[in-house]
This record gives sequence, C-alpha cells and structure tokens, in this order.
Amino acid sequence: MRILAIRGKNLASLEGEFEVDFTAEPLKSAGIFAITGSTGSGKSTLLDAICLALFNETPRISHAEDANIVDVKERTIKQKDPRNILRRGTADGYAEVDFVSLAGDKYRARWSVRRARDKVDGSLQEWNYRVLNITSGDELQGGKTDLLGQVKDLIGLTFDQFTRAVLLAQGDFATFLKAHKSDKAELLEKLTGTDIYSRISIQIYENTQQAKAELALIEERIKGVERLSDEEIEALTVEKVNAEKEAGSLDSELKILSEKQQWLQTNEQLVNSVEAAQKELTQSKTAIEDAKPRFDYLTRVEGVQEIRDTFRQLENARKQLSSDETSLKEQQEQNAANGERLTQAKNHLESCQTTKSQLMAERQNAVPQIKEARRLDVLIDGVAKNLSDIEKDVSQTAEQKVICEKSIEVCGDKIESIKKSQDEIAKWFDENRHYTEIIPRIDLIVSYISDSLSAAKQASNNDRLLNGTNELLKKEEEQLATQQIEAKRLNDILPTEIAVLRARLVDNEPCPVW
Repeated sequence: MRILAIRGKNLASLEGEFEVDFTAEPLKSAGIFAITGSTGSGKSTLLDAICLALFNETPRISHAEDANIVDVKERTIKQKDPRNILRRGTADGYAEVDFVSLAGDKYRARWSVRRARDKVDGSLQEWNYRVLNITSGDELQGGKTDLLGQVKDLIGLTFDQFTRAVLLAQGDFATFLKAHKSDKAELLEKLTGTDIYSRISIQIYENTQQAKAELALIEERIKGVERLSDEEIEALTVEKVNAEKEAGSLDSELKILSEKQQWLQTNEQLVNSVEAAQKELTQSKTAIEDAKPRFDYLTRVEGVQEIRDTFRQLENARKQLSSDETSLKEQQEQNAANGERLTQAKNHLESCQTTKSQLMAERQNAVPQIKEARRLDVLIDGVAKNLSDIEKDVSQTAEQKVICEKSIEVCGDKIESIKKSQDEIAKWFDENRHYTEIIPRIDLIVSYISDSLSAAKQASNNDRLLNGTNELLKKEEEQLATQQIEAKRLNDILPTEIAVLRARLVDNEPCPVW
C-alpha cells in the first residue's frame, strides 16, 4: 500500500484543519524527506492521524494504562479511548487518509468525532467511520468493525504490523531491530510483496513430498510382483490359445441354442395367437347369431329408408293441403266480404260525387252574388280532399282484392299439385304395402310439431291480414260517414244563406259581398 495524502482537524497539538498531500510538489518528487520540528509541534500527531484513519488506534495510546482521565465538567474518559486525541477546547475533529490498496485502487478512510450540540463543553459522542473507493466512486458498506476489517484486507497489514514496519513511533525502531527473525521476515515479505514466493516454495515442497510418497508406494508394489520363467510364460500362452478355441466353439453352440430358443419362443407366441384368434372367432360367431334378428330388422329398416322422406312429404302435403283448403275458404269468404264492402264504398263514392257535383253547381251559381259562398268553397275543398283520400283508399282496397285473388289462384295451383302428389304417393303405397308395418315405427313427432307450428304461423299471418283489412274498411266507412254528415249540413244551410243574401240585393247597386 502507499499513502497519498493526510488530512485532519483539531487533533492533539494541531489546531484547525491541516493537510499533507504527497501527490503534490514539493513532496511528489522529493523522494526521501524528514518531518522535523520542536517538541509539541505536531510531528507525532501526523502519525496518529494516519493510524486513526486506518485502524481507529494510535501508537501513543495503545500502550497507555486503562485508567480514567478528566474530560470536561468533571466527566471522565478512558486513557486508551482514541477519542481522547481530540484537542481540548474544540467541538469536533477528524483524521482522513488517501491510500492505494494492494489491488491498485485508490481509497479514502475518514475517522471523525464530535461533542454534543457541537459545543466545546458537550459530552463526547460516538466516533464515525467511512471508507470511499475513489477509483469507482462507491462507498463501502457495513458497520465500523466491518469497515476496519476491510481496510486491513486492502492494505494487507494489521495495526501491530503497520506500527512496527511502516510507521515506527518514537523509540520503536529499536523494538523492530530486536524483533524475532521470523517476525521480521513476515513483515518484510508483506512490505516488499515477496510473500508470494514463500507460498510457492511451500506448495513446491508439499508437491515434492506427495510425489515421493507415491513413488515409494509404487516401488513397494513392484517388489511384491514375481516374474515368470520362460517355460511358465510358454505354458500360459498355449493355455490361452486353447481357451480361445474352446471359447469360439462355445460361442457357436451358444448362437445355435439362442436361435433355437428364439424359434421356440416364436412358436409359442404363434400358438397363443392362434388360440386367441380361434377364441375371438367363436365369440364373433356367437355375437353374429345373437345379433341376427336385429340385423334382419335393420335390413328391413334400411329398405324403407328410401321412402321415409317420401312418406314424410306425403304427411306434410296432407296437412298443408288441409291448411291451404281452410285458408282458401277463409280468403274466399274474406274476398266476398271485401267485395261487398267495395261495392258499398263505390256506392258511397258515387253518392259523394253526386253531392259534390250538386254543391259545385250551386256554388257556381252563388259565387257572383255572395261573399259567404267563398267560405263554403273552402269547406267544399276540404270535402273534395277527403273524397280524394277515400278514392285512394278504395283504389288500395281494389288492389288488395286483386292480390287476394292472385293468392287464391296460387293456392288453387298448389292444391292441384298436392292432390297430384298425393295420388302418386297413394299409388306407390298400394304397390308397396309390405312396408306398412315398419313405417308407423318411425318417429314423426318432430316433423308433426314443425308442421303444426308452420300452420299456426300461417293462420296467424292470415288473421293479421284480415284484421288489417277490416280496420282499413272501418276507417273508410267512418270517414265516408263524416263526409256525408258534413255534406248534408252544408246542403241544409246553403239555401238559407243564399235566400238571406238575395234578400239583401238592391237593384242597380253592386253586390254587397264583392
């Protein structure tokens, strides 16, 4: 490891903040330099700052007695407590060191302490510790003990090793010289980085000892092996040849026996297969005999499948024929009723037209004489408009009659076609009477229900059509009655009005209504 900078504040004899930067001139290129000064100038305090920042210990208090000393306001503190380095009369202080680790990264370790409320007479608080990786900018995590352990791993030295090899406090150089040879070697290896050669030497020694042990074991095994004579080797060779020949003949016999065994297994499997097939054949014959009546029945059913749809069509045709005949009868009755209503409507129309002609004639005669006749003209126009609407309704009724007649004609054609199909189906049934017992067993309920729903729907449609026609005729009759009443009222008041107006006429004077 290598120290880059030392910083601190209010430590022992150094008041305020201070910094020693070994990366800046003149110390950067000074090589070897000395820290000198009078007693109490702060030389040892710089060394204390380094140890505080790295180990939370200092050389001067590590060997102090475990006694209490007075702090402030009769409070006491242990003489070995590192916080005792805080300068008297100050509220806070810190020690900070920048260094290079064994891996080459730069780190900054900071130890700090303060008094309560930042007052010079406050009680000393717990010390704080932080370690920052300057290279990556990340701060190391963990408690104070964990962080101190990580710093030891980064620099590769404990506090004792550091103070004996790197930082020798006053009077401790003689202690290093008097140290045991093994302790000196350990310190020098860590300082110079040559401890790796010690580990390599140890590993080589261990590998050598293991190889020697394995060699000795192999030599012991070789000593226990007896060599054969030439006669014994020849006899064993002959025995080997004979054994190989015998093994070849045994292999041939084994192959033949294996083939025989496989043939026997195959034969046994075939016998079992034949027995199983015979058993299955017997079961099949029995099943066929048991199913013969059903098979005959199914054969007969398949024979009538061809006429199944024809039979259903016949039943549907019969129902449709009955429904169409009923509908035809209802439509004929409705047509007759509509014809009567149409005749009545025509008569009413002719009557209204006659009334209209009479009114128009009377109006034409009264127009040169009276102004009141104009009011009657307005009423007559309304009657004419209503009559026009009635004529349109009558025309629509006539068109509906034509449509009904065409529908009746189409229904008649359908009836003729259904009768023809019915005759053909009846003729076919006469020729195929032997299917009569099977046909009733066919489930026709679904088709019956469908036909019933269709017939009901058709009847509902016919009812709606009839009701609509009746309502239309009823409205026409009501409108016609209203128009007749209005025409009668006008006819009643028109002569009186004309007489009154005529009475008001004076010879050789203009008409008063013009």
